[in-house]
Order: sequence, then C-alpha cells, then structure tokens
Amino acid sequence: MKKNILIVGGGPEITICYDLINNSTEYNFFSVSEIPTMYPELFVETIETSFRNFGKTIEQIKELKYSIDAVACWDEALTHIADDISKELGLNPISSLDSQSFRFKDRMRMVCEAGGLKMPKYKIINQFSDTNKIINWKYPLIVKPTSFLASIGVKKVYNFSELQQAVSQMLNVKFPVYIASGVYELGELYNLEPRVLVEEFIDGEEYSLESVVRNGIYTPLGITKKIVDEKLFMDEIGHIFPSNLNKEEKSRVYSWAEKLHQILQLNHITTHTEFRIGRNGDIILIEIGARIGGDCIPNLMKNSFIVKGFDFYNTYLKARLGLQEELNTDTNKFSGIVFFRLNPENYGKIFNGVSYDAPKTSLIFEEKIYKKEGTVLPNPINWSNERVGYVCLENKEYAVLEKEMKEILKSLSIE
Repeated sequence: MKKNILIVGGGPEITICYDLINNSTEYNFFSVSEIPTMYPELFVETIETSFRNFGKTIEQIKELKYSIDAVACWDEALTHIADDISKELGLNPISSLDSQSFRFKDRMRMVCEAGGLKMPKYKIINQFSDTNKIINWKYPLIVKPTSFLASIGVKKVYNFSELQQAVSQMLNVKFPVYIASGVYELGELYNLEPRVLVEEFIDGEEYSLESVVRNGIYTPLGITKKIVDEKLFMDEIGHIFPSNLNKEEKSRVYSWAEKLHQILQLNHITTHTEFRIGRNGDIILIEIGARIGGDCIPNLMKNSFIVKGFDFYNTYLKARLGLQEELNTDTNKFSGIVFFRLNPENYGKIFNGVSYDAPKTSLIFEEKIYKKEGTVLPNPINWSNERVGYVCLENKEYAVLEKEMKEILKSLSIE
C-alpha cells in the first residue's frame, strides 16, 4: 500500500523533485502551502492556507480524505513548520526539541553552546543600538540574518562602520522572491523575524557534510569541500565531492557531527551541516539545516558514488517515515561544480552567453545556463551574487580537478 506524504511548501523546490513525485509507485503526495502550488497535477490534493493561522491549517489537513503517514519539506524556510505539523499530527518529528533550535541561526548557536560544542564568539542583535555592545570586537566579523536561508545575506565586515551598515540593512531588508507569475517578500511569506547574528570570523577551510538520521541512528553520507569567495559576499563559487580530508580527519568530523545531531535531538531527517576547520584544527559549526544540500550537491554525490542509483530525495522520504535503507557511500572519482556568478561589472547588462577555457583532463558531465540570451542581468540587493548557470566536471585526481576548476573560474567571462 502506498504511503501518504504531505509536502509543506509548493514553490520552486518542487521542480527538483518533479520526477520522483511524478513517477513514484511507493507514495501518494499531498501539498500544503501559502502560495498556489506549482505542478498541482502531481498531488492527490492541495491545500492553500496561512501558516500564521496554525490551528486552521491543522484542521484543513485533518479534513483530507487520506491519513497522512509522514510530513516532508524541501523548502528550508518551512522546515520548522513541517516539524510543528508532524508533532501536531503525532507523526515522526524532525527534532525532539522545539523546531526553532534547528531553523534559526541564533537559537541554534545557543543550544549547541549549551550542549558543549565549541562556538565562535557571537552576539545576537535585536535592534540597531545593540551594535554598541560589540564596538571593540576584533575584525573581521561575520554578519548574517538569523532566519534567512543558507548564505543569503551573509557578509564579512572589516570595521565598525561596515558592521553598522550591514546590521541596519539586515534589520530592515525586504527580499523579493519570484515564484511562478507572482512576486512575494521573503520575510512576509515565511513570517521571518528581523534579527541579526554577529560572530567572529573563523580563518580556515570550509566544508559541508550530508547526513541522515533514522530512528535516532546517525549516518554520515559524505563531506563536500567548498570554494568560497570572501571579497564581495561570503558566497560559494564551487564545490568538490568528496573532500580531500584524510581518514583521520573525516573520522573526527563524523564524531563531532554525531554529537551535534544528538545535542539538537534530530530524528528521522537528512541534514546539511556547514562548518570550518580552523587553522588550529578546531571544527567550528557555521550552521546545520534539516534539509538536503543545495547547489547540485546530490548530483555530485550521485556521480561520485560507485553504486549508482542514489536518490537523496527518496532517502529523505524514507528517513521521514522512519524506514531503514542500505546505503553504499564508497566513491571512485571526484565531482566538482563551478558556478557562473555575476560580478558588479555585469549588473544591468544584456546577457549574451558564458565562455570559459575548457578543462584539459576533467570530464564535463553537466552544464546549465539559467538566463536566456538577450535578457537583462539583475542587480543583486547587496545580498549575494546572482548565478547565471554552472558546469559540473569529474576527475580521478582531486588536485587536478581543483586546479582545472580554478582555471575555469579565472577564465570565466559572462558577456
């Protein structure tokens, strides 16, 4: 008998799961969302609601003709709502703690610090005058909105003036989100709060870790090395999976991550953990999300795994249902992605295409351009650099792949 899955959110994130939902013989899918659901034909029933009226939302879900077996969410901004709905329906929760502990970056810091994990020095900014409390902190510092997604809004500042400017902007930001034919404001759409987190900058290499927790049992799936540009924004311009960490280093990361998941009491979920390894060897948490890694990380993993057929989204659904799954995460190649990112000199120009020097030995296995030729390139709202596409490539040698990815970045021209 098919399991009934309620998807929280019906926006663009459904696109990446279209084939899974459309071709599934294991599940029936239902949707609950504040906006008209994209691809309504994929769902047995859809609910349009206001999550602010949570009691009414639960009533609408209970009025469905089918009994829901699990609540899923591929929209990071709504994971806490998915957890709240799960608990209200008596289904597998994402965390045994309140959902805010894994969704909001300031509360995540506090819970992890209380649990004994080493955290960067930080200060939660509720109003502009709070900046005076950190006037004597050592620079550079990292400034980030507590409730926005991934690296949106994250900035590196070098003095008190830049700090105040960034904080002022983040406390008052209006961030547009374009979904189908509608324009929404991110904070209003997801009921996000204007709060800012300021923390010390950790000098070191940056990574992310994909994991799955099933019935409280933690399983790491692999570590991705991130290539980060810190000049304009704390923005990722490339990834390599798996990382080049040695066996001992990976073991240390996995032990640290297992403790992190235990502190946050995460269950029945896949997670994306971002961290840095400082120059002194300390592993420092950037953030953890109860979600699948974005930026095509699942594609890189699937390409690198020896056993083919890995579907991260199906693994996520099985975790939400509390089902066990045999996973072979052995790899036989390195897979990388380079993002075609706009620079300020591109803003407002007519897009005529992308060019770069082809890699000498690495094999390109995927390339995508988001923009049509002749369209006007956007001017980001001082948050993160717009991407117009990407290229994925593979190599048996990590060092060669990394070198050729950097050569692509150096030769990249957006015309």
